[in-house]
Amino acid sequence: PQTSSPTLTPVSSSNSPTTNAPVADESPNERQTILENMFKSMTYSDVEYGMDTPEGNALTWMVDQDTLDPADSSTENQMRITQRYALMTVYYSSVDSEWEDDTEWGSEDECTWFGVVCRGSSVVRLELLENNLSGNISPDLALLTSLEGLIMNGNSLEGVIPRSFTGLENIRVMAFRDNNLSGQLDNYDFSAMERLRVLDVNNNEFNGEIPSSIFSKTTMTYFDAGDNGFTGSLSEEISQMDRLRFFNISNNAMTGSIPSSITDVQSLEVFDISSNAFTGPIPLQMDDLRNLDTFIAMDNDLQGEIPPALGSLTYLETLSLEGNSFTGTIPEAFSSLTNLETLTLGNNDFRWSFFPEFVYDFKNLTMLHLDNCMMFGGISEKIANLENLSSLRLDNNFLNETIPVEMGELENLELLRLDGNYLFGAVPTELGNLVKLIELRINFNQLSGPLPSIVGELSELQRLTVGGNFLSGSLPESLTSLSKLEFFSCEDSFFEGPIPEDIGDMESLEVFRCHLNRWEGETRGLTGSIPKSISRLQNLRAFIVFQNSLDGTIPRELGDIETLEIVDVELNRLGGPVPESLGNLENLRVIRMGGNPNLQGVPSSLCELDSLEIYRAGCLQDCTCCTDECGSRDVMEL
Repeated sequence: PQTSSPTLTPVSSSNSPTTNAPVADESPNERQTILENMFKSMTYSDVEYGMDTPEGNALTWMVDQDTLDPADSSTENQMRITQRYALMTVYYSSVDSEWEDDTEWGSEDECTWFGVVCRGSSVVRLELLENNLSGNISPDLALLTSLEGLIMNGNSLEGVIPRSFTGLENIRVMAFRDNNLSGQLDNYDFSAMERLRVLDVNNNEFNGEIPSSIFSKTTMTYFDAGDNGFTGSLSEEISQMDRLRFFNISNNAMTGSIPSSITDVQSLEVFDISSNAFTGPIPLQMDDLRNLDTFIAMDNDLQGEIPPALGSLTYLETLSLEGNSFTGTIPEAFSSLTNLETLTLGNNDFRWSFFPEFVYDFKNLTMLHLDNCMMFGGISEKIANLENLSSLRLDNNFLNETIPVEMGELENLELLRLDGNYLFGAVPTELGNLVKLIELRINFNQLSGPLPSIVGELSELQRLTVGGNFLSGSLPESLTSLSKLEFFSCEDSFFEGPIPEDIGDMESLEVFRCHLNRWEGETRGLTGSIPKSISRLQNLRAFIVFQNSLDGTIPRELGDIETLEIVDVELNRLGGPVPESLGNLENLRVIRMGGNPNLQGVPSSLCELDSLEIYRAGCLQDCTCCTDECGSRDVMEL
C-alpha cells in the first residue's frame, strides 16, 4: 500500500505511522526529557524534540506516538526503544517521496514492519529494495547493533554512507546498489566489520580510491563497486580476500595493472574490471583460478599477448577481452574452453591470423565478437553448430569468401555484423530465416546481385545496412513491411529504380541513406520521384539521397515531418519550386539541394530557421543565407 510522505502530525492512516497515545505513567514532559536524554547520549547526530530532521522527527514520533515506556529500564525495552527510533530515522528521511510499501510501520511490533526481520525481538535485517526511499541515510541507523543485513537497492538515496556504519560488528550484507550515493570511501576503516561478506555499492556516484581495508577483508565473498567514479589502483593485498567469489569494479576510472596476487584468490568465480584504464599484461598464472567462470576485462588498455594459460580455465563461461591493446594471436589453447557462452576479443592489436576454427565447437555460445581481429579466410558452414548464438560480430576483418547459406540456420540470432570485410557473392536468401534479427550489417564488402526480397520478412529488424557493395537492382518493395526498422542505408552501391512507393509504412524509420549510387551511361542510381507517403514517417531525422537520378519535385509533404534534421537531395534531377513548407522544420540542421539546376525559388522561410547550420542551394541559386554554396561536400556521420 502507498502512503503519503511522513509528517510530524499524522492525522490518518494515509500519513506517517500512527499508534495509540502513550500509556506510560510519566507525564508528556517527563517522557520527552527521558527520551531526549537517552538519545542524546547514544546517537551519532544532533537530536532534539521538534527538530525538522530525520532524527528529530523520529524522536518526536517516539515522544508523541510510540507506546513503549522509556522509564522501563529492562534491557529488552531499552533495546526496542532504540531500534524503533533508528528505524523511524529511515522513514523520516523520505520527506519528498511516497514509499511503495510501508505496511505496519508505526505499529506496536517493529518486527512486523515491512522489510524488517527480527531474531527474537532484535532487528537483524532491514530490506527495503525498490521502495522509493529518498534523502540521506541517517547515521543513527547504526544503533541497530544486531543488524546482519542492510539492503536498500534500487531507491533514490543521496549523500554518503554514514561513517558510523563501519562500527556495525555483526553486519554480513550491506547493499546500496542503484542509488545516488556519493562521496569518498578511501578513509573509511572497514576492519571492525569482522563478519562482512557482501558489499554492493554498484551504480552510485562514489569517487576516490577503494579503501585499503576492503582488500584485507578475509570474510568478503562478494564485492561490487561497478558503475561509479572510483580511481586509484588494485591493491596487491587483494590476495588476502581468500574467500572472495565475486569481484566487480567495472565502469570506473581505475588505473595501474592487474595485481599478480589476484591468482592467489583461488575461490574467485567472477572477476570484472571492464571499462577502466588498466594497463600492462594479464598475469601469467591466471590458470590458478580454477573456479573462474567469468573474466571480463574489456575496454581497458591491457597489453602483451593473451596468456595461453587462460585455456586451462575450463569452467569459463564468459571471457571478454575486447577493446584493449593485446598483440599476438588468439591462443590455440582456447580450444579447451568448450563451456564458453560469451567470447568477445574484438578491437585489439592482433597480428594476421586465420579465423579460429575451434570456435565452431563452442556449442553453448550465445555471443561471439571477433571484430577487428586481423582475421582472414572464410566463415565455415560449421557456423550452424552455434545454434544458441544471439550476437555475432565478425566485422572489420579481412574475410574474403562467401556468406555461407548455413548462416540462415542460426534461428536465435539477433545481431549479425559482417561489415567491413571482403566477402563476395550473393546475399543468401536463407538470411530471411533469421526472424529474431534486430540488426543486420553487411555493408562495405564485395557482395553482388540483388538484395533478396525475403529481408522484408525480418519483422524485428531495427537496423539494416547494405551499402558499399556491388549490389544492384531495385530496392525490394518488401522493405516497407519492416515497421520496426529505424536505420536503413544502401549508399555507394549499384541500386537503381524507384524508392519504394509505400516507404511511409516504415513507421519507425529515423534514417534513410541511399546516396552516391554508381552509374553507367546517363542514368545513375535511384530514379523516379520522392514518394509522397514519406510524410507518414513521423520519426524521420535524416533523408539523404544525394547523387542519384531522382526527378520530379521536392514534395511539400517533407515539411510535415517535424523530426527532420537533415535533408540532402543534392546532385539529382529535381525541379520546380522548393516548397515553402520546409520552413516549418524547426529541427532542421542541414539542407542541401545543389546540383539540381531546375530547382526554383529558394524560400525565405528557410533562412528564418534558428536551427539551420548548413544550407546549400547550389551556385546558381539566389540564396542570401546559404553556406558553402559552391564548396566541396563534407561527410555527415549518422
